[in-house]
Amino acid sequence: MEKSRLAGIIAALLLLLADRAVFAANQYNLYIRMAPANCLMTVDGKPREPVSFSDYVKSVSLGPGDHVFEFWRPGYEEKTVEITVTRQDQLLEVKLEKREADLRAVSILPAGIQPKCVEFTPDGRFFLSALLFGPGIELYSAETLEKIKTITIPDNFAKQKGFVEIAFLPGLREIWVSQMTTDRIHVIDLETFTYKTSFYTGGSWSKVITISGDETLAFVSNWLSETVSIFDAPAKKLIAVVKVPGTPRGMSVTPDNKFLYVCNYAYGTVDKISLSEYRVLKSIQAGAGAKRHSVMDLTTGRIFLSDMARGSIVILDTETDTIVREKFLDEKLNTIKLSTDGRFLFVSSRGPNNPENYVLRGPRFGKVYVLDAESLEIIDWVWGMNQPTGLGISPDGKILAFTDFLDNQIEVYRLEGALYPAPLPEKAALLPEQDPLR
Repeated sequence: MEKSRLAGIIAALLLLLADRAVFAANQYNLYIRMAPANCLMTVDGKPREPVSFSDYVKSVSLGPGDHVFEFWRPGYEEKTVEITVTRQDQLLEVKLEKREADLRAVSILPAGIQPKCVEFTPDGRFFLSALLFGPGIELYSAETLEKIKTITIPDNFAKQKGFVEIAFLPGLREIWVSQMTTDRIHVIDLETFTYKTSFYTGGSWSKVITISGDETLAFVSNWLSETVSIFDAPAKKLIAVVKVPGTPRGMSVTPDNKFLYVCNYAYGTVDKISLSEYRVLKSIQAGAGAKRHSVMDLTTGRIFLSDMARGSIVILDTETDTIVREKFLDEKLNTIKLSTDGRFLFVSSRGPNNPENYVLRGPRFGKVYVLDAESLEIIDWVWGMNQPTGLGISPDGKILAFTDFLDNQIEVYRLEGALYPAPLPEKAALLPEQDPLR
């Protein structure tokens, strides 16, 4: 009798273990990357405590099929996400928006592969994004927030990819787009958004394009040849090629067209070029690092610079050629833009790199910051996703767009409250470079 009871208990245990094995076999591990850190969650209406790999990466085990997640954190808007679990080690990425913020999320738009930049047209009706690993430039409506088309570039160029930056020449009714893999500038008609022509930059691995305020001169920084090409913009004629002591990237030209200030990515200096002598006059020490992008405040003569290596924003006074302020902000700062009223500086930070390769997802999402343009103190910020890179402000100063480089998407935000732009001065009082509709 005792033996039969024992045999029954063993059989029941074996059945239970078998059931659990079947249950485990039907469970999938779902990874969750989240921002902010340590969000609280429910899964299918029940609180769930995930396995934690870091503050920003968690995992839960779920059966296959449809599941509903709810995420929340004090100070943030709650978010509901539906996901269909179909395989092992699936990834869910989610970010929450801050409840008290003057940057309000509007939309997330799909983009082509690796959108490098985003720029609004001078009339504010459209914005464009150059694709680093795509066939050209994508055009979006700023009103409907829908993609209109991919602007067609001749196939012998398009198949080589590598489109980087965009510049507008409203007086010529043209858009210029750099392509580093072909050392070409492609010219697009600003009214029809159709291809017009292409021309050689005179350098190697060409990236940033800067246009003088009167549109007489254009400048192209050439990464590998370590040169800056200077063009007669209307004629598209190469005037000079200036060698710089390191890797050039962002550039700012003075309103009188006398000097060009060039970000040196290799050493963190700022190289000042004479536009009458076509040579580097001096290298301004700005802290060892990797100066990436620059914008000039035409009312003050100050240049704002981002440094990717130092994670800082620097202000350069062009009257004295000295650094007057530096703000250490975050890792891997990219694009910067000055608000239309000059009060704020917008900064994209892609966040820390993946230790294996920077083109892989990093340990956390990046951010977009809003700084006071005078003090460089943080006024506001929002989470981006994987590597916020390109950054654009609409000419009326009311819309912010930025690219999530590794997610192939563009996020759009509305500026409200304290960030809402102050009224612009009368157009007659504006310098040409300050007129957003020019």
